[in-house]
Amino acid sequence: MPMRHLVTYKCADDLGRRHDVQLWEDFNTVRSATGATTEVSGEQELRLIDGSLVGYIDDRTFQVLHDDTILHRVD
Repeated sequence: MPMRHLVTYKCADDLGRRHDVQLWEDFNTVRSATGATTEVSGEQELRLIDGSLVGYIDDRTFQVLHDDTILHRVD
């Protein structure tokens, strides 16, 4: 399925370094029996600009999965 960028969260780690956490979502276009098309949402994932996967802790806190860095939203 193609991925769509939904939003970018401006964040910082505990050392003050800035990071952009992007929210991506799988989607697919499906056609009904009548010929109408609609987009169907799928799984969402958080990633840094470099593609590193990020986990969700709460609505303002994230964790980089490969090194456990904690990121806090600054926006």
